[in-house]
Amino acid sequence: MSNGDQSLLEYLAVEAEVRGLRFLLIGGWALEAYQFARQTVDVDCLIAEPDVAQVDSFLPAAGFNEIARTANFRRYRHADFGYLDLLIVDPATFGTLYASAQPFAIGSVTLKVPSLPNLIALKLHGAKNDPAREGRELADIEQLARRGPVSSDEIKKLCAQFGPPDIWNKLKSRLYGND
Repeated sequence: MSNGDQSLLEYLAVEAEVRGLRFLLIGGWALEAYQFARQTVDVDCLIAEPDVAQVDSFLPAAGFNEIARTANFRRYRHADFGYLDLLIVDPATFGTLYASAQPFAIGSVTLKVPSLPNLIALKLHGAKNDPAREGRELADIEQLARRGPVSSDEIKKLCAQFGPPDIWNKLKSRLYGND
């Protein structure tokens, strides 16, 4: 995930600053902000929909090839940097997530990651929208819940609001046993 001189995270931080773009680091790299490392082969970022056109123009100019596209997702591949996934949300959602985001120093840059409850909500949303991801998302949520000041009541509420049916019972069993 490096071109020898610069990592993908450093590249994104510089480009965002130069272009006045805001993004949040999500996915596996964001877990590290909460002292939980998980093997990952890509960088996942969340951006607001109005910024998509600008990102779609400068990434190809820098050698990124778009390999997947939906209304709310882009996947790019770069020969040196590897994979970059962009999750696209409406400006109001992005504003809410960005307002409570936390700084995360990694390498020579400081990026923003969602607050712990918001990162858990994103993980729940991922499990809801792609049932094949549920096991991995549950494992991530379990580790995040064990590391941060998030109450069981708050997690239960997040599960009801953002997760697939019955996810609270699965998560509760993993976190608290069969009580």
